[in-house]
Amino acid sequence: MKIKYINIVGLSLTVFLIGCAQKHSLETQNTQLNGDKLKIVDCPAIKVTDKCEITNTYDKNKPLWIFGNVLTQSAIYTNGGIEIDSDGIIQQVGCIEAPKDAVVLNCSSYVISPGLINPHDHLKYNHNFPGGQNNRDATGNISNPYYLLCNDPIKANTLEVCQNYRYDRRNEWRKGLEGKPQILAPDDAFPNTPEATANEYKKIVWNELRHIMAGTTTVAGSGGYYGLVRNPDVSTMMEGLVTKNQKKVDYETFPLGDSSNVTGLNYGNCNYPKVVTTDVLDNLIFLPHVAEGINDYAHNELECLSGNGNGSVNVEASNSTFIHTIAANPMDAQNIKNADMTFVWSPRSNISLYGNTAQTVMYDNIGVRIALSTDWTPSGSINMFRELSCANEINSNYFNNHFTKYDLWKMVTINAARALGID
Repeated sequence: MKIKYINIVGLSLTVFLIGCAQKHSLETQNTQLNGDKLKIVDCPAIKVTDKCEITNTYDKNKPLWIFGNVLTQSAIYTNGGIEIDSDGIIQQVGCIEAPKDAVVLNCSSYVISPGLINPHDHLKYNHNFPGGQNNRDATGNISNPYYLLCNDPIKANTLEVCQNYRYDRRNEWRKGLEGKPQILAPDDAFPNTPEATANEYKKIVWNELRHIMAGTTTVAGSGGYYGLVRNPDVSTMMEGLVTKNQKKVDYETFPLGDSSNVTGLNYGNCNYPKVVTTDVLDNLIFLPHVAEGINDYAHNELECLSGNGNGSVNVEASNSTFIHTIAANPMDAQNIKNADMTFVWSPRSNISLYGNTAQTVMYDNIGVRIALSTDWTPSGSINMFRELSCANEINSNYFNNHFTKYDLWKMVTINAARALGID
């Protein structure tokens, strides 16, 4: 059957808001995956409604009971319920019955999911036009004139000019190296004091609201705004999120200090401008961009952060989560698995920039946890629903449906929480 989809926008046991989204289909059979069995539990029938209906007047001092098709880590509860107390804490989930005088929100035709978690974004850039190589500069001009030409599959493989269209590593598109067009994505100042007003930083506010409207509650986005989504990489913007020893995520875009172009560093040469130390592991999670690209330069980043090569450091640990790692090989993936790490996948951005993405099936076969993220609008997705759609399309067209819908859901909930140390 076809059912509609809503999010309980919150993290773990806290609920903030109800959001609406697109329709999905609910599989009505058990799903076996990697030893985990997703059960379908049929709870007692409830009144069927086409839209959510509330019974009794809402009172913030009373519990709220929500009924629908509830997604959890181990089961889908059809006609299931959630009891949320007056402090916003979930008290019960499953086949439950509300008191007769309770405030009940009946969403029988909807799926109710935990809020989505985005473990990698760049919020201060998300006012830029989407499109990767179709990105526009401040005056509205397309920064790569070959975008439309080379997006034709036949021309992409036959025209010489299109052979220089994609990029091999990130500083090529950041700096316009190797004769390739530079992608221009100007940032804006983002707030770092509570006194900053929404008017001054309206673009950041809009970017976070766009995530909220797609059911996302937490974003590791190298910044943020007060009072909206939780930003676990900004200690003053966690919005009530309680972490171990009140530590935060250490979000590192350039863990090797190579924001300027660095040449000649491959095959174990780690003489980068500023390599992080193992002190980064004192954080809740170390969250660096690693091996973003498809050539030896990109792979060398991974070597130099895993203890291989002259001047390298090993920061592969259970509280490290690597972003991208497109250039990783099976041995790299096995090391990541052995360290009990999570890897963050951004397929739309990867393919837009590099024509390829991480070997996600390889990671999964080895047993590495995978989380999904949007990256940013210039080459990635505007929200988690769009990234899920992209991942689903890749999975269907190129991965032979290796990942189930349950797998994809875990990438934006359970695995994403683990990626940020907030599980």
